[in-house]
Amino acid sequence: GNSGGPMFDMQGRVVGIVSSILTSTGGYEGVGVAVPINTARRLLWDKRTFWFGADGIILSPRVAGLLNVAQEDAILVQQVVPNSPAARAGIRPSTVAATLNDEPFKLGGDVILSIGGHKTSDPDFMKLVKHELATMSATERMEVVVLRDGRVQTLWLTR
Repeated sequence: GNSGGPMFDMQGRVVGIVSSILTSTGGYEGVGVAVPINTARRLLWDKRTFWFGADGIILSPRVAGLLNVAQEDAILVQQVVPNSPAARAGIRPSTVAATLNDEPFKLGGDVILSIGGHKTSDPDFMKLVKHELATMSATERMEVVVLRDGRVQTLWLTR
């Protein structure tokens, strides 16, 4: 129950962030593990990141074909967080519950085909997009191409 919490020294300074516990019983007794605060600071504060505010599932070629999506590895949007960059860009989440191979998911939302000119089928798609989003200035816009209701549309993502 302490994972994610601060670890303090005797002077009350934060020296780490509790990450997990090594236990042989599966209970709360064992050896606590923490990330040193300098490592956490470097990863969380010093490194520029960008939060997109949506999640989705990558469509396999078979499922893409069943949904009449011509591009392999497109991303079917499942959720969009209100007031997130994805929501402000107008990306729509899926809303219709479905099951395929005993796996629940939703249909009816946008299918992302490319972000920043990088097609979702590119093997380095996530790496390229994360880098560009992280280095994007507050005044820049990034093109997001989606398939919506059978038509390709261009949306614009900002920070």
